[in-house]
Amino acid sequence: MENLSVTSFECMSGVTVYVAQFDEKSPIDQVQPSERNAYVQAASDPLVRGQRYWVWRLLDNALCEQFGKTASELGVTRRSDGKWVSCGGSICFSLSHSGNVAAVAVADRAVGVDVELLDNIRRKFTPPVQKRTLTPREREHIDKLPERDRLYALAAIWSQKESVFKMKGGKNFVPSATDARYYCRCSRFVEIGNASVVLSVVARRRRNK
Repeated sequence: MENLSVTSFECMSGVTVYVAQFDEKSPIDQVQPSERNAYVQAASDPLVRGQRYWVWRLLDNALCEQFGKTASELGVTRRSDGKWVSCGGSICFSLSHSGNVAAVAVADRAVGVDVELLDNIRRKFTPPVQKRTLTPREREHIDKLPERDRLYALAAIWSQKESVFKMKGGKNFVPSATDARYYCRCSRFVEIGNASVVLSVVARRRRNK
C-alpha cells in the first residue's frame, strides 16, 4: 500500500494481523462507508484523523487479502458502544493505533487487537499506575522478573487487557478486573519503520466439535 510500511503474520489459527506505520504528512482521502468517512473527518487533531484514516485503509487491505471484500462491501457499521463490526459477524476484525502505527486483526471468530508504542508504556506505567491497573498475580509476576524484562512483560500484559476489552466491546474498561488468560492470546514485539511496538491479539477459543 502507498504511504504505508506494512507487516502481516498469522498469530494463531484463523487470525491474521496487519501492522503498519504511516506518514503523518501524507494526504487523507475519503473512505467508505460514509459513516466511517464522517468519523475520520470529525477528528480535529491531525494525528487522530490520520490514525482513523490509515487504520481503515489497512483494514480494507487486510479484508481484501484474506476474504476478497472491502469493509464497505461487508456492510461494516458502528455499534452504540463505538465498536466497528461487520453485519452478520461471519468475518470479524479489530482495530488499534498508537502514534503513527496502526494495527488490524481479521479472523473467523471474535478477536481483539492492541498496539502500543513501547516508549508510551515506559513513560506512563509508573509503579502507582501499575498498582491500579494490574491484578495482584500480574504484579507478582512482573516483580519476579529481572529488571531488563519487566518493561516487555508489562507491555504484553497491558496490551492483552486492551485486546480483551476491544474484543468484547462495551464502554467501561476496568483493567484490574480484566484477565486475558481465559482467551487464546499472543503478543509480539515488532520493529516497524522507526517505531518499536508491542502488538497483542486475543480471540475466542474454538468450541470442540
